[in-house]
Amino acid sequence: MNPQLESEPLSDDLSFSPVQGGPFYRLRKAIGLVPEKGLGLARRALAIIAVAWLPVVIGALVAGQALEGKDTDPLLRHFGLHARFLLSVPLLIFAEASMERKIPPMIRHFVASGLVDTETLPEFRRALEHARRVRDSVWGSVFVLAAMIAVVLFAAATSAHRDEMSWANGPSGIGFAGWWYNTVSRPIFVGLLAIWAWRFVVLWSLVWKLSQLDLRLVASHPDGVGGLGFLESASKASAPLVAAISVVIAGRWGHEVLYHGVHVESLFPLAAVFVAVSVLIFNGPLLLIGRNLRAFKARSVLEYGSLVGHHGRLVYQKWIRNQDVGTPDLLNAPELGPTVDISSIYESVAKMRFAPISRKSLVPIVVAALLPMLPVYAIEVPIAEILKKLAGAVF
Repeated sequence: MNPQLESEPLSDDLSFSPVQGGPFYRLRKAIGLVPEKGLGLARRALAIIAVAWLPVVIGALVAGQALEGKDTDPLLRHFGLHARFLLSVPLLIFAEASMERKIPPMIRHFVASGLVDTETLPEFRRALEHARRVRDSVWGSVFVLAAMIAVVLFAAATSAHRDEMSWANGPSGIGFAGWWYNTVSRPIFVGLLAIWAWRFVVLWSLVWKLSQLDLRLVASHPDGVGGLGFLESASKASAPLVAAISVVIAGRWGHEVLYHGVHVESLFPLAAVFVAVSVLIFNGPLLLIGRNLRAFKARSVLEYGSLVGHHGRLVYQKWIRNQDVGTPDLLNAPELGPTVDISSIYESVAKMRFAPISRKSLVPIVVAALLPMLPVYAIEVPIAEILKKLAGAVF
């Protein structure tokens, strides 16, 4: 705990939630999808499934577009559509709980750990207030609505020629199920993605503000990143989002492999690009917050090198040259200890990393991106071989 702040409680203005606010948050509360206390995750997931997926399935069943034998390319085969609402939507919604568990405590820890002291506390508060204003601004709602309108217009212009809508095509057009999917279901899903995109715009802007603060980093901190190591677990909060996107991609690919002759080997480069982009997006804030670590390390190596050098010269003069060096504080300082201890402190400084990124922050994103794709690759490639390749890539 920062001794200068021990007497000051960590008030609400020293925390930040990316999900308790933002586009349509008040609307969801007003219509009862979010209770007064809690996030209402299950009711929201069920409500979206009932509105976005169920009418499409019922409409397709009535029109004979849903099952094998009644249609040449029935709705049943389009795994991506079902994965979008039965798997991805719940993941996108329940990811809020993961974010709520991880992000607010991390924000508070900047103060509790002493990274933010009394001098930088006013700037820290201003950064959080700016993030809240951006999160709750009208521009977030405009961004989400624009994304939803754009997808409706795009669907109106192209849906008749897309394989994804082949199940809905009939003698008189795409019918009720296809119309509902284009004008209600797809916009709802895109709206959920856009809400998360806006949240990450807010988080990136907050991290940018925090990276400009004069944080009280500790060069010899055992986490190897000056005391910022607690941020590495933030990627666990993002893993459900990556999985939500991956299951939709995997569902689409599964349809193409089974019914359109696509070979899984041709999908490896696309999967690699998806993993790389996911790692960049969801670990990018960690690179941003650590952007000053390189200069801090260079400066600290010189400072601690001077300390170790001075300490070593005193030890040499006293024990090798048998000179009287008196009783310097440096040789008697309990926090430095003997030569081996002060050398280990210097080694810790010299081994500092340039960002709070490690296997701990990378593995959750990589696993979340690749795990939903395993069933697709298992269609042609033995699953044991896939797991060995994944283990080799991750570990």
